Amino acid sequence: MTAGKENQGVAAYIGNPLCQYQDPVTVDMFGNCFFHKGIYSGDDNIYFFINKDLNDVIKIFISSIINKQNSILYNFKSQFRQQQADALTVILPSKSDNTPDYEYIESYMKNIMQESEKNIEKLNNIHNGKKTIDILGWREFSLGGDNGLFRIVKGTRLTKANMKDGNINFIGSSSVNNGITNHISNLEHIHPANLITVSYNGSIGEAFYQEKPFWASDDVNVFYPNFKQSFEIAMFLIPLIRKIGQKYKFVDKWKLEDMYNDKITLPINGNGEPNWEYMENYMKNIMDDTKAKLNILKTAI
Repeated sequence: MTAGKENQGVAAYIGNPLCQYQDPVTVDMFGNCFFHKGIYSGDDNIYFFINKDLNDVIKIFISSIINKQNSILYNFKSQFRQQQADALTVILPSKSDNTPDYEYIESYMKNIMQESEKNIEKLNNIHNGKKTIDILGWREFSLGGDNGLFRIVKGTRLTKANMKDGNINFIGSSSVNNGITNHISNLEHIHPANLITVSYNGSIGEAFYQEKPFWASDDVNVFYPNFKQSFEIAMFLIPLIRKIGQKYKFVDKWKLEDMYNDKITLPINGNGEPNWEYMENYMKNIMDDTKAKLNILKTAI
């Protein structure tokens, strides 16, 4: 195990004779908390919480509480380490003698899990219509550079001390909330709407579409398109950009020069140029199909 949300932090399967823990609750350096069923080892960015007397359901309940409270406390700049692990506390339902009410927790979680299983079954009954996309004939395009898809601009540093309260989105190196970490009224370095932001540091490779003007932090690069970009086209491109960013996670920052040279594969038209019309229509169909399936699910529930 290593730090990160993807695959609950499981990065590889090994046979090395490291310290092993059975059915642990883990917290990584960024505060991400998970319950793991089975035997696990981890690097020095993982903290293992062991209690053989608690069953799986109770551990899931506790890990969800830890994960919720840690999400607003820890990140790349304020990390969860041994001191925080030793001092970690959680608020739990208690009995009259002020001991944890594990019976209530277990009953509560079983009801939640039963309801989740019903909803998953309803989702499975909706035909998702997935099919493999034929990418033969697609070709690679550089993200930046003279003939690239974008003009890539580095964000501007703004410390908390210099932030003024307001309603302008401040985009930081975050993997949630569209990258928005604050709202400010500073006006010196505002980027217009209809752009893509990409974290090169911190939450490396996280990319979001910004539908309103914003300030990008110095951990974020802003992608100015060298084409007419729509919301749908941006939604087509963002997963491809994120995919490239994955190779830089926990290895190095996604440096500006690397962004310029990295390439994504796109559908092309008869002239060998990106087929923006196809991408836009494809995403419109995907979103229409998703809305229809959500309506079916709402009706089923």
